Amino acid sequence: MINFLRNFLVHAAIILSIASCNTNNDQASYTVGIINLNENLDPIFAAFKIDMARRGYTAGTNITYLYNGALKSPKEIDQEVLAMLEADVDLLLTMTTPVTKKAQKMTAGSKVPILFAPVFSPVSSGVVDSLARPGTNATGIKVRGSTAKTLEWFLKAVPSAKRIFVPFHHTDQAAIQTLEDLQMAATSLDIELITKNVTDEEELLKVLTDMPHDIDAVWLTHSHLIISNVEKIVARATALRKPVVSSTGQHSKGVMLCYAMDLEMAGRQASRMADRILKGTSPATMPVETADYFLGLNLQSAQAIGLTIPDDIISQADFIVR
Repeated sequence: MINFLRNFLVHAAIILSIASCNTNNDQASYTVGIINLNENLDPIFAAFKIDMARRGYTAGTNITYLYNGALKSPKEIDQEVLAMLEADVDLLLTMTTPVTKKAQKMTAGSKVPILFAPVFSPVSSGVVDSLARPGTNATGIKVRGSTAKTLEWFLKAVPSAKRIFVPFHHTDQAAIQTLEDLQMAATSLDIELITKNVTDEEELLKVLTDMPHDIDAVWLTHSHLIISNVEKIVARATALRKPVVSSTGQHSKGVMLCYAMDLEMAGRQASRMADRILKGTSPATMPVETADYFLGLNLQSAQAIGLTIPDDIISQADFIVR
């Protein structure tokens, strides 16, 4: 009887071991391709990977990430999308509107889903049919919606401000949409905007050199050209003792006040959505989500230009660079 029980337990252990091995061998494995046009958005991917691991996706075991770093120019998008498609990715994580639109065009007719994190305004950019029901192979996170509140926060911090200088890339749809929102808010708050079109970095640097001295602030729009030159813009504004404001999350780069999405939070938000897509949910039926917005202050930048941000504003900030 003892031998029988011993043999039974041994056989049972072997069966359980085999079942365990089969489960591991049959476990789904995924490949996610990441295409990014702005290196300032890299923290999104970093947070995305960390949160995916928390959800059970272990790099090198059941998920592979293909990322060649931020692209140097929009001209490289086509080649990068083709490389990802040739690698037979299960999901494309796209950052910025230009990347998402190009990826969507090049994946038309395929089954490759796209998760954008972020796109400024997905509906007006033609990426989705509606926020509630995208109807395409793409869904993700939108960031449009914080511009008016950013201006309100700035005026609470600097009530005397009346004139704001806005360099913007006039062929960048996100920049145009940011300016539309800003103009509407500025009109209601009796703020004058001094806008200047730029098409490339050379033009931007010239505009910064010739920037009016009688302005009260510089505003950064959502734009690859503008954000990729944030340090240069901050440096020039600081030399003129003017604050820089933005509805993009750039307080760590010297922007004095931001009301915008937090990149790490966006990465975790994208991870939750990616998990659903990899488990079979179609992007066409998955509602686009709006990023959460946070107030960020850079007190070092304020001090450098002789501004003191009121304590009641500081007490409400989510992120502070001291």
